Amino acid sequence: MKTKDLSPAAVPVREAVRVLAGAEACAFLAVRWPALYEECREATPYQSREWLCGWASQLPAGAQPLVVVCEGAGGPVAALALVREAGVVRALGSPVAECIRPVGRAAEDASVAGALVQELRAMVRAGDAVEVADVPRASALGRHLAGVAGWHGSMVPYARVTLPVIYPAMVPEIRRGHAKRKSRWTRLTQHSRVVVRRSRGPRELLADWEVLLRLHEERFGDLPAAARELRAVLGGCAGIAFIASLTVEDKPVAAQLCLHRRHRAYSLLAAMTADAEICRAGPGHALLRELCDLLHAEGFASFDLGRTRVDENGGGGQVAYKEAYGPGWEDLVTVTSRTAEQPPPRAGRLRPVPPADLPVP
Repeated sequence: MKTKDLSPAAVPVREAVRVLAGAEACAFLAVRWPALYEECREATPYQSREWLCGWASQLPAGAQPLVVVCEGAGGPVAALALVREAGVVRALGSPVAECIRPVGRAAEDASVAGALVQELRAMVRAGDAVEVADVPRASALGRHLAGVAGWHGSMVPYARVTLPVIYPAMVPEIRRGHAKRKSRWTRLTQHSRVVVRRSRGPRELLADWEVLLRLHEERFGDLPAAARELRAVLGGCAGIAFIASLTVEDKPVAAQLCLHRRHRAYSLLAAMTADAEICRAGPGHALLRELCDLLHAEGFASFDLGRTRVDENGGGGQVAYKEAYGPGWEDLVTVTSRTAEQPPPRAGRLRPVPPADLPVP
């Protein structure tokens, strides 16, 4: 453990930072982290103990979990979970996780964000490469990361839908699109038994994960290497995760993995059937419409549709798909200390992959 003594308030926060590694970092995640998570209004399920400890348990040999802790007069006020693998430091759980943030009551304090970035820069000076993905651009950490001289950055849009979805308030073009999709779906299923449900508890979650995985493999092919480890992580995440599924005559046609915290749900991974006839009727939209209604009925105030692939060829891509639900948009920033000339890190099970590799229906 690297540590610096706690300092009076007049001393810069940078002097009150310590970095925990290995077993010490895991112990902090298990014991001290939950209190910081609860104190942080902005934190997402991707910062929960269940999620982070699940990913820490899947790290390959040679990878080392890290926790950067900012101390205040009464103890930790913020912390950021990372991992070092093959000389590269990135957020723990990345690239599957979205909305990377520190936790703690001071997580959005500018001086704390500055201290975290200074620690990342110190790691680069010590010989590591730093690659931090999917940090909200408007957050304190996002603003500091985007301003690091010599580091390279990119941004991707992120969608959040306020519940309930008010379809009549949408522009005419989007209303017509919903009406056409609902009409096609109704014609296809009007004489069939259609069931929408969401998993409850660990047994249903893992069983429905296998269904989602089969749908994904049939339609899109194998998941990226990192996402394939989700099953092991989800085993400890039944309290923060569920899978919504849509069946027609007991045949699964769409499924969506979601996380949740308080009154906010987060879509992480979706899949649908490869059956061409059913696909033409839009099972992904059918499930999403039902899921938005279900979440609202259960008291959720918003549903994050997450990071969003932009079609570089001029098409709508995922943006057009998600625009149908009237989302608000923000940017996620990804930064790396490596230059284009530097070689990529040695391949590992958690090596970053583009957001486009985690498709929506």
